Amino acid sequence: MKDWKYVLYLVIFIGIYVSIQLLSPKSHNWTITLSHLDKDPYGTYALHEVMPDIFDSIRLSNESFYEILEVDSLNPGGIISFSTSLNTQAEDTDALLKYVSKGNNVFLSAHYFYGQLADTFNISTVDYLFDGNGIIDQRDSMELRYSNTTMDTTTTFLFRRSSIHNYFQSYDTLLTTVVARNDMGEAVTIKLNIGEGALYLNSTPLAFTNINFLSKENHQFASASASLLDTKNLIWTEFYHLGRMEAQTPLRFILSQESLSWAYYLIIGALLLFMFFEGKRKQRIIPIIPPLQNTSLEFVSTISNLYYQHADHKNIAEKKIAFFFDQLRSQFYIDAHHIAKRDYEHIAAKTGNDVVVTTALFKTITNIQSRESISSPELIDITKQLDQFLKQ
Repeated sequence: MKDWKYVLYLVIFIGIYVSIQLLSPKSHNWTITLSHLDKDPYGTYALHEVMPDIFDSIRLSNESFYEILEVDSLNPGGIISFSTSLNTQAEDTDALLKYVSKGNNVFLSAHYFYGQLADTFNISTVDYLFDGNGIIDQRDSMELRYSNTTMDTTTTFLFRRSSIHNYFQSYDTLLTTVVARNDMGEAVTIKLNIGEGALYLNSTPLAFTNINFLSKENHQFASASASLLDTKNLIWTEFYHLGRMEAQTPLRFILSQESLSWAYYLIIGALLLFMFFEGKRKQRIIPIIPPLQNTSLEFVSTISNLYYQHADHKNIAEKKIAFFFDQLRSQFYIDAHHIAKRDYEHIAAKTGNDVVVTTALFKTITNIQSRESISSPELIDITKQLDQFLKQ
């Protein structure tokens, strides 16, 4: 193998790169995903791991409330959702409220609430850093505690203030009970009694993320909030933050079915193997075409030898002179076929030769042209003079 050294260099480079990636400290992604699969600071992987201790069954979904309750509206249980903003449509809100009124509990956590649900209960949240009252707490930590007497109201939970700064500015006071407040006395978790069930709303979704959940005793706040649902069966939807999380390809139905996806991959693999082996078997051998040879020099050598063997020195000399005149015409624009004696100085000046040498050369040319034949030494002499003249 001719290029084995380059392959070796490439393998060494890849090995060094992989080693650096494995040995270098892992950098965290600070994107707010709220995903149960995300182990980075703002994922909810840690909360998802403790959920089996609270609920008997957990169904994860990336569907809206309307789509979920089309199937599960008759099954008793609870729904939980985390998002930075929750914007519900009319059909989602209607399905959700009917579900709650039948005796089910729902826990929704978001920084901001919009849409039909917010309009129905006059719900609005605000970021206290931008509420316009001019009061900004400089402490790094924010305190949260339960205010509902049915829960532990003595324990204070400390969170990063940069994550916990939204609270409920307005809500329907006739239906609402405040469950938890921040250290400014503002409500962060509220309970709305609807029919036989309860709708819990929370304005601090980042309190349930990994970075806050694993800090000190904050897992107790998250666990107690989840236990408010008071049910054994839970549906956790991530639709309102992550969307459907499904493939957008036209083949998504085939890829979603295990049997169809395996059949699809096998067909693609078989086609690739067929193309590889079939193309290799039928590839024609490319013939080697030798390049054309330049025989001009051989031709000139043959013709010159022919003239020389016939001792036709005069003919060779005339061809050399004709070539010389053509060089004067093409390079110096001198018509050497009609030259007077007074033109020798002009030719010498344009070609860079001495006047005496120029005069002697043209006299020799005139002498040869006027004779019937010349000797071999004379041919050699005129050839040298012509070549020397052009070199100048």
